[in-house]
Amino acid sequence: MSGTNKEPVQSVYMRIKQANHDWLKAQAEKEERPVTWIVNKLIEQSRKSEEAQHEKQA
Repeated sequence: MSGTNKEPVQSVYMRIKQANHDWLKAQAEKEERPVTWIVNKLIEQSRKSEEAQHEKQA
């Protein structure tokens, strides 16, 4: 997920618990990145983990 990589993006509106939003904001501050970057990173990690699990089962 590089800033120079021009992948298509999709806007998404979602409601999350305040505690989760606070945690995301804290992570973003630590990484000096926007919350959106953190969310995308977490989703990508989860997706890759799931794909690896499916590959092991195949």
